[in-house]
Amino acid sequence: MNILIIGAGAIGTLLAYRLQQSGHIVTLLARGQRRESLRQHGLQLEAASTHKVIRQRLSAPILLIDRLDPAIPYDLILIVCGYHHLAGLLPSLAAFPESTPLLFMGNNVVGVSEMVQTLGRQRMLLGFPLFSAELRGDVCYFTAGAHATVILGEPDGTLSDRLRQMADLFQSAGFRVERTADIDAWLKSHAAQVVTLSGALYAAHANPLRLAATRDLLILTVRALQEALRVFQVLDIPFLPQPLAWALEWLPEPALVLILRILLHQPAFQSALVDLPHVRAEFLRLAKDLRSLAEASSLPTPSLDWLFDQIEPAVPPLPTGSHSLPLDWRGAFAWLAGLGAVVYLFAWFSRNLSQRIRLLQEMRSDRMIGYKNS
Repeated sequence: MNILIIGAGAIGTLLAYRLQQSGHIVTLLARGQRRESLRQHGLQLEAASTHKVIRQRLSAPILLIDRLDPAIPYDLILIVCGYHHLAGLLPSLAAFPESTPLLFMGNNVVGVSEMVQTLGRQRMLLGFPLFSAELRGDVCYFTAGAHATVILGEPDGTLSDRLRQMADLFQSAGFRVERTADIDAWLKSHAAQVVTLSGALYAAHANPLRLAATRDLLILTVRALQEALRVFQVLDIPFLPQPLAWALEWLPEPALVLILRILLHQPAFQSALVDLPHVRAEFLRLAKDLRSLAEASSLPTPSLDWLFDQIEPAVPPLPTGSHSLPLDWRGAFAWLAGLGAVVYLFAWFSRNLSQRIRLLQEMRSDRMIGYKNS
């Protein structure tokens, strides 16, 4: 396939390298200093396993363009640029032939209505690169050994033939593929989660360990995610993944805070957060659109609003270790009461079952004695 990738950052670099190595012709749209770096050095990647760098530099030449030309025939156009750049890009993409599939891979809160109006639904696909990569100077660092996953979906939720073709394309390039029947809800949910976490990280000096050590930020993050869940429920938008929605709705706050603190100490979770502090402009736009969703629900979202405010550059971080907010133990007491009820019912059932078994044994013994006497 002849593939054009729009977006020469870390994600675009890794996608370009893997797709090119799997036998496809890949062209990368790049401008400015990044274009000059790629022209001189080509694609440069280095694999990193958590904090230990694997000293093996991967490199390959790449075809480059600095402007879109609708006259060049492409079999697929991948759009992996920032969410805040999409509006200005849509008119240029509309000039390409309607037969050219356009796969948008990135955050999206407002949905596909604006893109459908400009481009038409028939040539659009949506997805998300669910893996970590970071551009440091000329080199793209990515996590080695992780299951790099690509999420794919049709705007209308169908599992079409072209969606299967896209899945085969990424699988042949070494990616794990997950197809979803509700890509719009998946993207909205993912945006709500990562923007909330990014606000907490900005308030913790962009350091996951500082975030883990600041109880107030952990509590605000948990409460903000619960507020986002309620907003989605009011607007009848599935909050995905479902296990996370279940945990936010039913687990007590102290348990959720403990789980988040444990996750923040995991190297894999830390590597997933590595890009968040470096895309402030995108998160500012996402936060604005998420605020609009919250306003449409008419629900109060104080924790969500506070964390969104932390994305602004002028807002100072919260002191590390701050713990002025009290934990809400009400859910924990309910869980303990429920656990006690389960234990009591199990003991009662076991005792009654034992009594019934003993009674049956006695009745059986009495019948046997009566049979022998007869």
